[in-house]
Amino acid sequence: MVGGNMKNVFFVSELFYPNQTSTAYIMTEVAKNFAAKGNNVKVVTSKIQYDSNVTVGKELEAIEVFKSKSFGGNKNSFFSRVFSALFNSIGLVWTTARKIKAGDTVFAVTNPLFLIILLGILSKIKRFDYVLLVHDVFPENTIPAGINKKDSFVYKILLKVYNWAYKCPSKVIVLGEDMKQLIIAKGVSPNKIAIIPNWYDDELIIPDFEKPKTNEDIVIGFAGNIGRVQALERFINIFNKTENSNLRLEIIGEGANLESCKELATKKNIYFRGSLPRSEQSDFINGFDIGLISLSEGMFGLGVPSKTYNLLAMGKPVLYIGDQGSEIDMLNNVNNIGWSFSWNEENEILRFLNSLQRSNIQGYMSRNQNLAKEKFSSNVVLDLIYNFVSH
Repeated sequence: MVGGNMKNVFFVSELFYPNQTSTAYIMTEVAKNFAAKGNNVKVVTSKIQYDSNVTVGKELEAIEVFKSKSFGGNKNSFFSRVFSALFNSIGLVWTTARKIKAGDTVFAVTNPLFLIILLGILSKIKRFDYVLLVHDVFPENTIPAGINKKDSFVYKILLKVYNWAYKCPSKVIVLGEDMKQLIIAKGVSPNKIAIIPNWYDDELIIPDFEKPKTNEDIVIGFAGNIGRVQALERFINIFNKTENSNLRLEIIGEGANLESCKELATKKNIYFRGSLPRSEQSDFINGFDIGLISLSEGMFGLGVPSKTYNLLAMGKPVLYIGDQGSEIDMLNNVNNIGWSFSWNEENEILRFLNSLQRSNIQGYMSRNQNLAKEKFSSNVVLDLIYNFVSH
């Protein structure tokens, strides 16, 4: 797919540039890399502005963008989100069906939630090469979100439908070993699957030395979507009990559970800073002493927050709370990137926070930065994606 062999590659994603959320940013960078390597890149996306984190700038060069009809809805309403997902999935697939030809390649992501079902059907009709980048695993992710129960009739039907949908692509990219095992359990051949992580943002201004702090507060920072599966309320409840006066919790982002988090935050040293633009990441991550990544129980194999790699690149130790054996837990076990706890260790988490001193967070900077450069730089990851798709 290089040189004079101009193959059509369609990137199908509800979120794309100028949106700057993680999915939009990732799909935009992958598309740009394919265009730079001589492919005829076309993008099918929606007109949605996901949140306030949107870049105003010129359209991307060498990439043709088709925008489907879309419905934004209310992100904090379950029924509105389901209707929006259905409407936007239909719009994306309808636009793709009108533009694509047999032999073209479709590179799609798993959102909105009905997209992979409709693309699976379309792939049987149009006979295109179909590559799926798995960011979310349906319907399994509805369990920790509290939307479904495993023994419900609706869940069992959804599981059969989505298991079929995940088997439709010719190639599947997952973010970690735990996710790979979950996709294999859905009936996808291991030969179709490649584990390729996300990468850290190239535009980060990475410090080359550890700047001594003039204040004594140790800042634990959370940045990202504040939704059901982040379990941030649970961490706030633990943090409320801390007796360590040198701790500060800073929360950056928006989401369906933001207001409930604010209501639970009883300590004065918990700060909500709202949504900040991606262009300010270097500043606010550098202001953290520790990066917090929390995922609900039952999220094993269901996602790997891309902010992990930005924290590593900035040399920050990671405090992970979630299922043992998940990708970030394993990353910590192998590379000692910080600290890892499960939610049934709440007393241990509280003891850790109460005993935390500045000496505990020293020594991570160079180790985490070197790991990020070796395994999670954009050049490394984008080449892995390109080589997997094109061979």
